[in-house]
Amino acid sequence: MSNWKPRVWILAFALASGAPPAGAQICLDRLATWGGAGDEFAGIAGIDASGNRLLLGLTNSYGAGQGDLLVLSYGSDDDLLWARTWGASSDESTEGGCWDSSSSALYVTGSTDGFGVAGRDVLAVRCDAAGTIQWARTWGFLADDFADAAACDAASNKVFLAGGTGTESVHDVLVVCLDSGGAVQWARSWGGASDDSINGCVFDVTAGAL
Repeated sequence: MSNWKPRVWILAFALASGAPPAGAQICLDRLATWGGAGDEFAGIAGIDASGNRLLLGLTNSYGAGQGDLLVLSYGSDDDLLWARTWGASSDESTEGGCWDSSSSALYVTGSTDGFGVAGRDVLAVRCDAAGTIQWARTWGFLADDFADAAACDAASNKVFLAGGTGTESVHDVLVVCLDSGGAVQWARSWGGASDDSINGCVFDVTAGAL
């Protein structure tokens, strides 16, 4: 059995100026990794005002135990600026987030077994550009609740979390609206007899609608 462990990878590719010809090779220019003895993964969440890349994902190597939320910041030269984790001794997961350039805040969303009411609950965490966690909020009922995506409305300082709510076999679409302080403004669900959920969302600034 292989002992290979997934790690966070940062890759940059060098391209010649202009459009490359058909069949041209792309050369790896830089490579940076981050991780420990366990599993890590992360995806890009946004770029701050200084051009630093913000990544969010999960870590099994660091934090309180099992899977914890992971947020990383890398400079343009691929140097790690900071790394933050958040979680309990039980399992947390994250599927998405959004960078709010108007308030220089990163919203991370997912679900948690360690906090909340019962089962899995929706989780939202807000960090500033320095990685300081400003607040963490949960939302849920007795069934399992989760959020897979987030979108920001900078004009009204709100963040929308989209995912699902229900039993293990049947979920309904779920959307939760929070203000910039983490207070729940409203929550809506929708669905039928079969399984329904959302794994992406975007805020339309022109229409003022999600």
